[in-house]
Amino acid sequence: MKKSKFIIFTLIIIIGFLSIYVYFTRLLPKPLAGGLAIITGEVNSIQEISTTTTGPIYRCVIGKDYKDEKKAVWISYKVVHSVSLEQGISKENALKIAHKKGIENVKDIQLTYIANIEGMSQNISEGVYWYIRDNKNKTILIEYNTGNIKYSDNE
Repeated sequence: MKKSKFIIFTLIIIIGFLSIYVYFTRLLPKPLAGGLAIITGEVNSIQEISTTTTGPIYRCVIGKDYKDEKKAVWISYKVVHSVSLEQGISKENALKIAHKKGIENVKDIQLTYIANIEGMSQNISEGVYWYIRDNKNKTILIEYNTGNIKYSDNE
């Protein structure tokens, strides 16, 4: 009896801490984000979970869907957006575009989803982008579907 009360009390404490974490960060912990991506049917296997730091902060879950196609899913406390990774330009092509624009010695590259945010520059619309930054903090934002440069420090 005492053991079951202890287990229930421990579960309540854990759920309480998770609720506080999600409330303040508006972001699920990585294991829960992966679980949500699977439960919602966006992916059925997970290859990678990362945190995007451009625009709104999301968990980016990379995995394969039921058609065995590679997919990216962005999650805050719910699924925000998803895209097939076979629709747009590859990381290698994005790096080539960045290199042509003078981005050398890449420090950070992320496939990121930028939501439609009030007050944000009208130049950057809602969508999926490759965000690339070099060691001199020069950045470039490349549209995932088209390869068009949406923003560059060099322009």
